[in-house]
Amino acid sequence: MKKDSGSIIGMIGIMFLYILIGIAGAYMPFIYIFFPLLGIPLTLWVYKKNIGWIWSLGIIIPLFMSMIGKLTSGMFLLLIIGIPSVLCGYQMRTKDNIPQIIFTTGLVSFVSFFIFSFYLYIINGMDVPTLYYSYVERWQTWFLGFLEEQQNLLETAVKETINSDVLFQYYGIMRMATKEISYYLQSLFPGILLSISMISALIHVLFSGLIIQGMAWKEIQFHTLTQMGVSPIVSVLLFCTWLIVSTTNLEKYWILETTLSNLLFVFSLLFFYLGILLVIYIIRASKLNKILRVLIGLFSLMWLVLSPSFFIFLGFFDGLFNLRRTNQ
Repeated sequence: MKKDSGSIIGMIGIMFLYILIGIAGAYMPFIYIFFPLLGIPLTLWVYKKNIGWIWSLGIIIPLFMSMIGKLTSGMFLLLIIGIPSVLCGYQMRTKDNIPQIIFTTGLVSFVSFFIFSFYLYIINGMDVPTLYYSYVERWQTWFLGFLEEQQNLLETAVKETINSDVLFQYYGIMRMATKEISYYLQSLFPGILLSISMISALIHVLFSGLIIQGMAWKEIQFHTLTQMGVSPIVSVLLFCTWLIVSTTNLEKYWILETTLSNLLFVFSLLFFYLGILLVIYIIRASKLNKILRVLIGLFSLMWLVLSPSFFIFLGFFDGLFNLRRTNQ
């Protein structure tokens, strides 16, 4: 009886906590930037207790927020924080594979983002993709203006020492690069959103896991993060996607082009991570002395910045041939 009453009190405490977060978020939306951390109490509760009653919060909190005229904040709590956090807590109680937990939580967060965007469009008339594109356009306009201003100032200051044609060529390259970056930021919106979802899931799972382990509730298998592997089919799919994008003119089929570009972007990030794991594996498995290992590590860190594509290449072969002998 005492255990049940304690669970009820705890549930009420969780409910009031997220109602307070919802009210605060309605007036100070910037706090939702920390959404990967805001769901940790809910994840810990689901991990420690049962999820039998937790779904009732998905009705009570949005209903309460709608009664005070802040339904949008309540829906954000439900979709972006609530559902992924509950799923994460349940998985951490039943599974030990951290990469799998991160992937599932991130994928659910990604879908929740799109559902929330659809809600904003239906209820508030806010088109999130269009709003995002407009911000990218504003950034491009501002940065191009900034480049033009800097070019004019530099031409005036050093017109006698530097050829104006050289400056024009240099800033022309900068302008082209800015437009290209703007184009990719717009076309890769789904891939960027998925990447943000995965990174937020990584932050959420790591912090939740550290707390769970710190409270001695469970030994979290963090080492599984370095044992992550993919099927060779994924490597083949990456190669085929790259081949189609690089050899085929898809300008007339912009939906297909955008889809393939986003797949290539997401796969590249995945294999970039696998490439880093492969380098770490090679350094650990080598029989070199510590000084050489440190030097190789520093060189790899420098190469990580200078040539990220090299690590994608390594990750591709790791996925294709399972060089680290992981359980795929």
